[in-house]
Amino acid sequence: PSMALSVGDLLQAMRLRAGRTQEEIAQQIGVSQARLSQWERGIALPDTGQIHLFCFLCDATASELSMVCAAGKQEIIVPQDREFVRSSLEH
Repeated sequence: PSMALSVGDLLQAMRLRAGRTQEEIAQQIGVSQARLSQWERGIALPDTGQIHLFCFLCDATASELSMVCAAGKQEIIVPQDREFVRSSLEH
């Protein structure tokens, strides 16, 4: 059985791919590093404006932004997008 990816998985993958720290991104968004960590761990969800800013700061594509927004609503990502997250988390 395949597991659905969370918003947190996607945010972390994009941040790591961009080579940014939680502290850097959190400061630019205007939240604490602890809050950003909660997003990545799925304890809390960013609002839409924060998602857009996060994606912008991580040079995310429009389709990645759509994936994150969709995941926030249903926590499910189509299978081919899992590879992007997996490869990002491995580096």
